[in-house]
Amino acid sequence: LPDANTLLSLSESTRNYLEDLPLTLTFRTVAGDLLLCHGLGNNDMARLTPDDYGCALEMNQELQQLLRSDFRVVVAGHTHKRLVRKIDGVTFINAGTLFHKHSPCFAMIDFDTREVQFFDFVDGEIVASQKFDA
Repeated sequence: LPDANTLLSLSESTRNYLEDLPLTLTFRTVAGDLLLCHGLGNNDMARLTPDDYGCALEMNQELQQLLRSDFRVVVAGHTHKRLVRKIDGVTFINAGTLFHKHSPCFAMIDFDTREVQFFDFVDGEIVASQKFDA
């Protein structure tokens, strides 16, 4: 990836910090248990995109495992594409990216109202954009 950092470009202390991070974190919310991960579950390279349907969903083993779990919300990244998608009672959220060349954004989740509000960075300003029911 042209804009990615390489391991050699990171200091030893940064590499150690990253290596010590857990693969996932679990939180209790009023909307149900939440899994925070990079890919899907413990697989950092697994992914869910807005364009995945049919066989792409059925054959995605990590996705199928999460659909059988007790998690009601999965917040993941990996693709850097904003996403709010409900599949079989599980809401998947990807906040997008902060990288300035790829439409930087972030998301705020209101677990009481079950809404996800995206915000874009436009000319140095933060602007509310898409809002989804989760």
